[in-house]
Amino acid sequence: MKYLGGAALAAALALSACGGGDGGSGPPTGGGGGTPTPTPTPTPTPAPTYTKFADLTGQQTFQTTCAGQELYNSLSLLGGTPFGNDVTIVSDRSGPSYDITVDNIGFETARSLSFTQANLDPSSTANIERYSFDDGTGRTQRLSVFVPIINSTELEYTRFASLFSPSPSGFINLTCAFGVPTELNDRPSGSVNFVNSTTVATLDVTENAGAGPGRAYSPRPTTGDAFADPSSGEIRFSINLKGFEIINGTPSNVETDLGTYSGTTSIDGSQTQFSGSVVNSDNVVAGTFGGWFFGPQGRTMAVSYSIQDRRSDNSDVSSAGVLLLRR
Repeated sequence: MKYLGGAALAAALALSACGGGDGGSGPPTGGGGGTPTPTPTPTPTPAPTYTKFADLTGQQTFQTTCAGQELYNSLSLLGGTPFGNDVTIVSDRSGPSYDITVDNIGFETARSLSFTQANLDPSSTANIERYSFDDGTGRTQRLSVFVPIINSTELEYTRFASLFSPSPSGFINLTCAFGVPTELNDRPSGSVNFVNSTTVATLDVTENAGAGPGRAYSPRPTTGDAFADPSSGEIRFSINLKGFEIINGTPSNVETDLGTYSGTTSIDGSQTQFSGSVVNSDNVVAGTFGGWFFGPQGRTMAVSYSIQDRRSDNSDVSSAGVLLLRR
C-alpha cells in the first residue's frame, strides 16, 4: 500500500518567539551628565486580516491537503499529504471556475483539469457545486466543491473539494481541504483544543488479511479531536473510525466502531504544513497524516490521512480522507 505525504498558528505552533529586553542607553561618558536618549516604544505588529472564503474575489491560488484512492492494477490509498503538496487549485471567483493541477501522485501521471460554469451540474446549490465533463475519451471528469458543516455551523475559511478523475490506466478519487490558510505570524496566546469534527473519507474492511470479502462503510459517525501547543510546536490528533455498513447501496442504521488512531508531530514555524505517522492503539504505525490550519489563529485544523491496519480478527481496515476540526 502506498502512502503519500500538505497566517498565525504556524508560528503559533512554532517555538515561542525569543524575547529580550532593550538595555536603554546610559549617560554619555567622558563629560558632563547630559540627558539620556529615551528608548522608543516598539510599534506592535498588526494582526493579519483574513477574508472569508465566500467573500474572496478575483483569481485565487489555493494549496491543499488531500487523501483518497487510486486504481492502478489494484486499489490503493492516497493521503496524508502536508499542506501544499500534490494538488493546487486556481479559482476565478467571478465564475467561479476551478483549474486543478494534480502532481505525479501515486502511480498516476500528473494532470491538469479545468471546470467552468459550462460544466456546472443543474443539481448544484449554494453550498454544493457539482461539475462534470467528458474529456473526449468517453471518460467523465468530476469535481464537487462544498461547504463543510460542523455541529450545524458552516466553516467560514475552509472548503472541501472532491475530485474523481479516470484515466486509461485507472482513476484517482481525492478529497481535499483548501481555503484561507492561517499565516505563520498569527498564533494564539496559549494551547488550543479542537473538539468538534467532520470527515469525508473512504472506509472499508476486508476479511482474511485483505484477501477475503470486503465491506464498505459510510464514515459519517467518525469523530476526531486535536491539540496544538504554541510554546512547543506540538501537534497531535486522534480519530475514531466509525461507520454504517453500506448494504445494497444504502447505509445501515447500525454503527460499527472500527478502531481509534492517532498521530503526533511538531513544527518550527518556518513552513505552513505539518506531517507525521499514524499509529493504532498498540502504537504500531498504520499510516500517514498531514495538513495545516485555516482562518484567524488556526480556527480550523485540516488533517488528511491514510490508514491501513491489520486487526486482531485478521481483517484489514482501510480509510483515506480529510478530517476537519474546529475549537
